[in-house]
Amino acid sequence: MERLRSEYATYDVDIIVYGHYHKHHVIPLDGKLLVNVASVGMRTDGFSSFTIIKSVCGNPIVRQFTVPYDSQQEERLNRKNGAPIFDELVGKPDPADNGV
Repeated sequence: MERLRSEYATYDVDIIVYGHYHKHHVIPLDGKLLVNVASVGMRTDGFSSFTIIKSVCGNPIVRQFTVPYDSQQEERLNRKNGAPIFDELVGKPDPADNGV
């Protein structure tokens, strides 16, 4: 929490939204909301996560979802379109890690 405080304390905003980290979360911190929107694609677990933020009567409402998707279809489309392939970027996971 101290690292988050040191990174985000100087921003004069109510909500800080970021991504790339593949598991979504919301962290209240010193009057701000830190929102990780997660990752829509390039996941190997067959799920896609996304976040919707809206304002209701001036209050932020954060809804986060995880839904199944076809990661093999994503890879086929990425190869067809010359886009990056997850396993080629980071290597195949070791089955002995049990997904950790």
